[in-house]
Formats: sequence, structure tokens, C-alpha cells
Amino acid sequence: MNIEFQLNKMSFMVCIISLMLLTNNLQGQDKYEKESRIDVKEVPAKALKQVEILFGQESNLKWFIEESDKGTSYEAKLKYNGLRHSVEFSEEGTLQDIEIESGWKDLNAEAKENIEEYFEDNYQKTKVKRMQIQLSGDFEDILEALEEKDYTEADVRYEIEYLGTKNNRSQLWEGLFDDEGEHLQSKKIILPPTVNLDF
Repeated sequence: MNIEFQLNKMSFMVCIISLMLLTNNLQGQDKYEKESRIDVKEVPAKALKQVEILFGQESNLKWFIEESDKGTSYEAKLKYNGLRHSVEFSEEGTLQDIEIESGWKDLNAEAKENIEEYFEDNYQKTKVKRMQIQLSGDFEDILEALEEKDYTEADVRYEIEYLGTKNNRSQLWEGLFDDEGEHLQSKKIILPPTVNLDF
């Protein structure tokens, strides 16, 4: 009787832990995001310095604080060389990535083919709403990529916001693809979509 009770208790604990892991897993598939405009005085000094090195003294720069499923970050938004840029920093002011507005024409043929194949294999239909090139990696490599307008020096990914239809139900998604168009992850956009590069 005592052994049976211990086994039932153990089974119960295994079920609870499994449910917790499953819940965490499901939450990881959703994108939550809330951003608020902030004054430049609230931005970490390290982030301010890095933005100045990357873009010089840009007068149209706007700062935001972002709360998301990934945590808290700071974001600078600006127009640079005619394109909208979004520059994300950690709470400490370390550069995480730069997102640059782009379009389907900016992708190489291999990336287009792989992304189209992913859409065809996973959805009844898709409609791309917004696309950005995401640069990450070493600060010096990102700086060189921006100066030379040659993104091959940095780690390149494509962030695509798209409407995907499954089982005749449409959902807004954010997909991340590598520089060859291979799918890395997709998250459902839960909150009403905010244009990341809004001005």
C-alpha cells in the first residue's frame, strides 16, 4: 500500500512537471510585444555611443523600450540611407541586432525558393505583410556591413511577418529564416501587430 501511494505520488509529480514543460513550450511559440516611446535620457549610455558610431548624429532618431516574450530591450528607430532601421539593445546597452526594411526583391534566388517551399509545405496560403533583413554578430562586422552596404560581413537573417492560413483559419505569424531561406522559427503574433519600424 505504501509503495503504491509513493508510485501514485511520483506519477502525479511527473504529470505536473510534464504539463509545466508543455506550457513553457507553447508559450515559446507566441510573440508578445509592447513598446513605449522614451526620452533619450532613459537610454543606457553604451547604446547611445554605439548608435552614434553606427549612424552618426541622426536627428530623426526615436527611442523605445520594449517588453516582449524575450524580456526587456531598448530600440532605436531611424531612417538611414532611405531605409527604415530598427536597432535593438539589451537592458545593459549591448547591440543585439539591426533590422532593415526590405522586400522580396532583396532576397537571393535560393532564399526565395526555400521560403516559398516552407510556405507551401505548411500553409494553404500565405501573404507576406512585412519583411526585414536582420543583421547580428560582432559589432565591428555590423559596422562594416552598414558602411559598405554589403551585408555578407554580418550574420544575416530574414524576419518576415506573414498571414498564414491553416485549416481555413488565418493567423498572423512572424517567421525567422537564415540567409539561405531555411526556416528557423515561427511565432504567432498574439497582440495586435505593431509596425516595428513605425515613425
